[in-house]
Amino acid sequence: MKKMNLPNKITVARIILSVILLVFLMVPWDQMGVSFPTYTVAGKIIMDLKYIIAGIVFMIASFTDFLDGSIARKRNLVTDFGKFLDPLADKLLVTCAMLVLIEEGRLWGWVVAIILAREFAVTGLRSVAATNGTVIAASIYGKIKTIVQMVMIIILLLNN
Repeated sequence: MKKMNLPNKITVARIILSVILLVFLMVPWDQMGVSFPTYTVAGKIIMDLKYIIAGIVFMIASFTDFLDGSIARKRNLVTDFGKFLDPLADKLLVTCAMLVLIEEGRLWGWVVAIILAREFAVTGLRSVAATNGTVIAASIYGKIKTIVQMVMIIILLLNN
């Protein structure tokens, strides 16, 4: 078995960060006696440290999406495994964040249902193509969609 190259390792790191983000946001910290400071202006909470941390983790994970692709292209390390794993890692990151945002009432479930339906359809199409020996890489439109979703999630995480 071949060793994983650097871009694929970065993609795997994004998957791990997705799980960390999900666990971090879903743990009932207050029930465990842990409270995160909140920042207020005129008595109104404007920022909760929990969401600042989550936003930073999400931004780092999002940046790895740019980083792994750039390194793969620059160093000629593009692989079929990377073409398959990279969009999957993006979907996992975005889905984990959106599920938490639904749970907290920051995002409507029907919006996420539409997004996930599209993701399942695309993933299904890629799977069928892969069984025929064809790897379908993400198009520019898919990349733009991912960037828009990531920016939306960052805004929702940081907006109290």
